[in-house]
Amino acid sequence: MRSVFLGVAAIVLGIVTPTVAADMTPAPVVEDLVAAPAAQWSGFYVGAHAGYGWGNRNGCGDIGISLLNFNLIPVFPIESCDAAPDEFTYDYDQAGGLVGFQAGYNWMATETFLVGAEFSASIANITGELDGLFGGVGTWDGLATATAKAGFTFDSILVYGEAGLGFAGSSFEGDLGCNFEMNHVGPLAGAGVSVKVTDSMSLDLKYQHIWLGADQAQCNSTATAIDPAFLAIPTELRTEGSLDVVKLGLNFQLGNP
Repeated sequence: MRSVFLGVAAIVLGIVTPTVAADMTPAPVVEDLVAAPAAQWSGFYVGAHAGYGWGNRNGCGDIGISLLNFNLIPVFPIESCDAAPDEFTYDYDQAGGLVGFQAGYNWMATETFLVGAEFSASIANITGELDGLFGGVGTWDGLATATAKAGFTFDSILVYGEAGLGFAGSSFEGDLGCNFEMNHVGPLAGAGVSVKVTDSMSLDLKYQHIWLGADQAQCNSTATAIDPAFLAIPTELRTEGSLDVVKLGLNFQLGNP
């Protein structure tokens, strides 16, 4: 009887054990079912962008008189525009497009917190017209930025803020022949959002405001009907400004660390 019982028990265990073992097989981890690279932001990237900018240039100038290339009334560098007479000051707005490229690096400090750095360079045509004594057309024709950023990722979405420096080149074509170029530099602040399109490609939309510090330039204006070799008007200008820029970019990730 005992041998029969043991035989039946062996048969039952032989049937139940594989079933229980199958039930104890670990279930797939949820994360394994999601494409991990879709949420992976770390590494180097490069890309291109296009956008729109609007800006302002303001400052002041001073004029002298030059007769036969001899300065009867010379002009000197301008320390500040605070005490300048109203007729020697100017303030005008500009707007236009830009296109360029960017390169950067992102690092995931935690599972959702990202820090990074980016450099961008753009060709611009952000232009406006100035009337009055120093009248002409002024254009922001180049823009470069160097920024650090920090933000949070939500799987395939990155929301971030950034700060750094902006470098802008400008040119001016005066109504009376006063043509010159200036370079400006100043702090930058901005914010943006990036969305993964594929594992290695993302769309980026950002806004930046750049405070551009003062620069100086000299030029010669002309008395319209008089040969400038005989009579010219040496002109000193001090200008500063600001730019607001919206950029839409496409970035390609080069690999993860």
